[in-house]
Amino acid sequence: MYEDGTGYKKGKIQKRKIVETEIFSVDERIKIISEIFAIMEKEGEEST
Repeated sequence: MYEDGTGYKKGKIQKRKIVETEIFSVDERIKIISEIFAIMEKEGEEST
């Protein structure tokens, strides 16, 4: 069986992982990002 420098073996079945993604509305994205910034600010205040 042939193997190249990257470790790919000819004849070997390549499996792909399927990742499901969630679709968020713009409002949901804004809310998530706002919550992340609030957490970051809180952590920044605690470390000073």
